Amino acid sequence: MDRMKYRIVITAALLSQLAFADGGQSPGWKLVKDSTNSCEISVPDNWGQSVLLVKSGGKVRTFSELTQKQVTERMLSNTPELVFYVMKTHSSPGTPPLVTYQASVPGDGYHCTAQINVKPSFPEAGVQKIVATFKASRQ
Repeated sequence: MDRMKYRIVITAALLSQLAFADGGQSPGWKLVKDSTNSCEISVPDNWGQSVLLVKSGGKVRTFSELTQKQVTERMLSNTPELVFYVMKTHSSPGTPPLVTYQASVPGDGYHCTAQINVKPSFPEAGVQKIVATFKASRQ
């Protein structure tokens, strides 16, 4: 990703985080939490796609260049605060194609991972807006 696109993604993410910093919900959006209430993300009310949240031990690990080549189709952020990428696609015959995004954010002694599966027609800017709301919950 070139520097300008990277800056736009990070700026959009930071601005969106500020909008949700008070813990409130944006109108027309709903909050989704993992089974332990440790991780949360907001999605549009009419969200008809899949999002899976998982809490794991340890810190967010950034990807080496080799790991990026093996796992990602495209890296969107690779920092200790947010690892966010498009996974390489492996479609099966007879199943509709999906684009899978994965994001990880730090918690207090753990990290949260979100897997977001969308139809190819769903705009990446929409996924970025969703990921901008992704955080470890305050318990």
